Amino acid sequence: NEHGAMAWSEVNTRDIDRATSFYRDVFGLESSPMEGSPAPYNMLMRSGEPQAGVMAMTPEWGDTPPHWMPYFAVDSIDASVKAVTDNGGTVAQGPFDTPYGRMAAIIDPQGAALSIIELAGQPS
Repeated sequence: NEHGAMAWSEVNTRDIDRATSFYRDVFGLESSPMEGSPAPYNMLMRSGEPQAGVMAMTPEWGDTPPHWMPYFAVDSIDASVKAVTDNGGTVAQGPFDTPYGRMAAIIDPQGAALSIIELAGQPS
């Protein structure tokens, strides 16, 4: 959870049950629904420890294809968003607050999408 390190990843899919079963079986993980999530969301776990997430894509996602989304930890979401735009990237969504921290979805200058998160409880 240090600046620049991958902090989380999740697959976004229209068939959450099928994707959950696939990744659970391929990687020998357990799964359980995440209570209180605004969209259906399953946690993939090993020995009770979260490893990744599976999120249902709602109609608001439009034609976006299913994909994996990596999340990278940053010390300051505001400074990182500024660095993204200063270096030719774009902010696709956010920054916005979640129970896990303040995050933004960004696109690098070559078109690759990823998310950045200032984890809750981290100093700004």
